[in-house]
Amino acid sequence: MKHTPTPWILDGADDFYLIQEDRTAKAIGEVGSYEGCPVSDSEVGANAAFIVRAVNAHEELVKALKIAQAVVCHYLDHVPDEYAIGGNQKFLVQGAINRIDPVIAKAEGGTECPIQYLA
Repeated sequence: MKHTPTPWILDGADDFYLIQEDRTAKAIGEVGSYEGCPVSDSEVGANAAFIVRAVNAHEELVKALKIAQAVVCHYLDHVPDEYAIGGNQKFLVQGAINRIDPVIAKAEGGTECPIQYLA
C-alpha cells in the first residue's frame, strides 16, 4: 500500500493540528496534546510542522542523495589511485558512500544496505 500523496498541509492552532492532503484536504492524521501531556502547545505545533516538512521533503532528499551517490561512485571508478590527494582521499570518499547506502535504504522503508562498495 502506498502512503497518501504529497504535499501534505497542516491546519490547526495551539494544541491540535490536522495533517491533510493538499489537493483534497483529506485528513491524514492528527497531532495534539491532551490534559496532563508533558508537551507544550508550542512544541505540539513544532512537532506537527516537522512531520509535514519531513514528509514533503522526503522524496526530493532521497533523489538528491542518490544523484550525489552516483556522482561520487563515478568519481571513485574513474580516478586512478595515483591522482588521489594525500593517499587517503578515496578511502574517505568510500566511507561517505558506505554511510549513504543504509540511509537511502532506511528512507525507502528497508533495512538492508543494497550495495556495498568497499572491498
